[in-house]
Amino acid sequence: MKRLVTICAISIMFLLAVGQRTFAQLALPIRLGVMGGIHFANQTFSPGLYPEENPKTFRVGSMFGGMAELGIKGIWSLHSEPRFIQKGTKFQKIITSKGFVPTGMTDASFRLNYFEIPFLLKAKFEDYSFKPFLLAGPTFSFINSAKVEVPGTHVLGRSGTSTVDIENDVNSFEVGLEIGAGVEYELSSRVDVLLSARYSQGLNDIYSNPIIPSAKSYGFFITTGVFFDITGSVPVVAASTPEPTKNNFDTDGDGLLDNDEIKNYRTNPYNADSDGDGLTDGDEVLKYKTNPLNADTDDDGLSDGKEVIRYKTDPLDPDTDHGSVKDGPEVYRGTDPLFAGDDVPKKEELKLEVGKSIVLDGIVFQTGKAEITAASAAILEKAFNTLYQNPDIAVEIHGHTDNVGKRNYNMKLSLARAGAVKEYLVQRGIDPRRITSIGFGFDRQIATNDTPEGRQRNRRIEFYRVK
Repeated sequence: MKRLVTICAISIMFLLAVGQRTFAQLALPIRLGVMGGIHFANQTFSPGLYPEENPKTFRVGSMFGGMAELGIKGIWSLHSEPRFIQKGTKFQKIITSKGFVPTGMTDASFRLNYFEIPFLLKAKFEDYSFKPFLLAGPTFSFINSAKVEVPGTHVLGRSGTSTVDIENDVNSFEVGLEIGAGVEYELSSRVDVLLSARYSQGLNDIYSNPIIPSAKSYGFFITTGVFFDITGSVPVVAASTPEPTKNNFDTDGDGLLDNDEIKNYRTNPYNADSDGDGLTDGDEVLKYKTNPLNADTDDDGLSDGKEVIRYKTDPLDPDTDHGSVKDGPEVYRGTDPLFAGDDVPKKEELKLEVGKSIVLDGIVFQTGKAEITAASAAILEKAFNTLYQNPDIAVEIHGHTDNVGKRNYNMKLSLARAGAVKEYLVQRGIDPRRITSIGFGFDRQIATNDTPEGRQRNRRIEFYRVK
């Protein structure tokens, strides 16, 4: 049975993938995705050998699998989720001796794992940012494994272990009903996330062993998943002038003849907006040159209709302002997709004026050395941002010391420190031709050297803007 279940699962996934092109040619939207969730499973038992044995608590299990959805018309679609799901229940079990003599009660559990395929009719309401939906339909479940766990010495006539495989005591096939509701949120024109809550009810008896009371499964579960719209993109070709025939009509009034919709564009002649992007098929083909089967022709995260009508962006160019960020991300973060200047926000800079110098407060060196300490990181980052974001700026880096020590020593030390700052910036990618390092020693004092505070002010690095 496990091999059969695995083969069924692989076959279904294969058929979904192969069928994508067929559905695309029919101009029917199709989405594939992955899902997972938590299942709170239980069973309703009829009186068995011991009436005291009743389900007590839900068994909490997991579920995971794939999703496939085929749009039918309007709000309606067919939804399926080939999935692996854990079912069962926890209950009170009478412990018996080998002679079936009751000796006490203990907690026990049925652990049933299924491969399950629901076929659900789904109604999704598109006029909301968060799109609510309802779904209902039958489920078909195939047993993958079945065990009963009893912390006793005698389980269903078998002894020697507290966990017993009861797959032969379980019907291999189960039919049920499932209903639920949820909400979808559109991350982009081709990607949606969903969250749903469901209830399922089994319709046939789970167990085939007469020792186990008749039971039907039921449960509540919460699922989440991601959908990917894989509706095939069909290249737009110029409309031909058809021969006059009785089929020369435009049934949906979208500006394209039915013959052209069917033969040339693969659009739906009964739906003026085949891809649901807010533009008629005729406008997409004849006016905007977008793809009437792809709601987001340039794949920038905005539907063609939103680009043309709301944001005035180019539906054929993912980055209308050519500022390096796509139109969709710009809209979602609140910047203007028609203005390139706000695509990449500038980092904090120094305020430099041509012919003037500023002190880089915060650059710290080890005493008597030209090694920059970690405490200098913040001000050096500003200096780097200034040069990186303004490639036309050229600077001199001036090194200064206090008057402690000989003049030659301080000249060399100040030059080495200015050179260390230049080397840091060059290593980060700044063109060395834009930077000149100069050491002044203690020739240009800005404070007295008679106090520690004054000497500290004199030990400094300055940026002087040349151009």
